[in-house]
Amino acid sequence: MTPHSWLFYGDDGTGKSYMLASALSDQVTGEQLRSGIIFDCEDKLGHLTLPEGVIVSTRPDLRHPEKGLDRLRGWIAAYRKEVAAGNHPHQVIGIDSLTEYQYLYRIGIGEEAHADNNKDDAEVLSPRSWGRMYDRMRFDIGYLKPYYTGAHLIVTAGAMEYAPENERPPRARDPLQDGTIQPELAGKLRENIGHMFDMVVYVEKLCPDHKQKGGVKEPTYRYHFAKNCDF
Repeated sequence: MTPHSWLFYGDDGTGKSYMLASALSDQVTGEQLRSGIIFDCEDKLGHLTLPEGVIVSTRPDLRHPEKGLDRLRGWIAAYRKEVAAGNHPHQVIGIDSLTEYQYLYRIGIGEEAHADNNKDDAEVLSPRSWGRMYDRMRFDIGYLKPYYTGAHLIVTAGAMEYAPENERPPRARDPLQDGTIQPELAGKLRENIGHMFDMVVYVEKLCPDHKQKGGVKEPTYRYHFAKNCDF
């Protein structure tokens, strides 16, 4: 199967991390399906069935968050050398989640800018720092694509409802016209994220509010592969 790059975004509890884990292991039987690595930005994958050594935490040192910035980038550089040498250790590379990764990156960039110039606020990024973060993250995502790694890239992100940019205050949302439910990312990364993946999939969970005969009706999970209505 030709590997692709995937972004699954949606609210908490919609099964994004489960989907990612399922690419590596059968979550019912525990059978390993593919080799892979998952960069865990939230440290909350412990409840999923995954082989030992698959999960790699990307959370930086609490006292020195700027030192965690190069962890993923350093891994990408080392992995590309392996691929160039003819080795392909992984069939799946995952990031859970890009929303949290951008947040951690923002903290690190702020500390880095403050260390370079103590007049820069470590908590409020300047336009220059926002631009630096966007360029680095886009660069990193680009080199994680299957073209360079030979592996599927599966990334998750949260979801948020955004008002049209030119409306202050925003009017009532029209689901048939407004593309307002977007990945929970900040700045140019959210605006351009669709260009960085082969597939961008919105995931939603529909919870029934009534009981069926014989028990409670199971929730329904829907995956939107095309831009339609408000997704």
